[in-house]
Amino acid sequence: MQSIKVNIGVCGRFHFHNYVSYLAEKGVLNRFYFSQKIGAPKNLGKAASVSKNLWIKEYLMRGIGPFLQDHYAEQFLSFCHEIWQNLVLQNWDSAPIFHLLLHGTGLRIIKKTKSENGIVLVEIVNAHPLELAKLLEEEDEKRLSLPKKNHLWAAEKKRIEEIYESDFLLVPSNWVLSSLIKYGIDKKKIFKFLME
Repeated sequence: MQSIKVNIGVCGRFHFHNYVSYLAEKGVLNRFYFSQKIGAPKNLGKAASVSKNLWIKEYLMRGIGPFLQDHYAEQFLSFCHEIWQNLVLQNWDSAPIFHLLLHGTGLRIIKKTKSENGIVLVEIVNAHPLELAKLLEEEDEKRLSLPKKNHLWAAEKKRIEEIYESDFLLVPSNWVLSSLIKYGIDKKKIFKFLME
């Protein structure tokens, strides 16, 4: 029996790095797309041969990012994320499942997977972006007495699109789960996992 293959993507480093070698050993990892410094990480084991470190975004962010002011920093971050996404698509190798860290960095990759009749599973580490924006606005106004500020940045808007485009969502807590349901996500699409 042939294993179902999965592509995994994270625009940076996340816990995916801890288990891709296991997936490669089991024969289910098709490609692992990530972004770190050149030469990192060194512990991918059997996953190394199917991993693509699309590192240019890291050097752009570290080299130019610190010199930009808020508005330009947000635009530049979005630009860097688009570079990473372009590189993933240039190195794309189709698989029936795509597992992505929800980071506002994969909308076109999600659409590419779905155009190939693939299933998209995203992992969400925080509440729905609209819920987070609401909490931050309340914090500014009521607790800190700061002027009203828009907390729904470009990356957050992309995260929202990624949420609605995805087939299934992995969440770490009931709070994250309930925030998604509050904004119209079908509970049947959401699965809670325990972080150890």
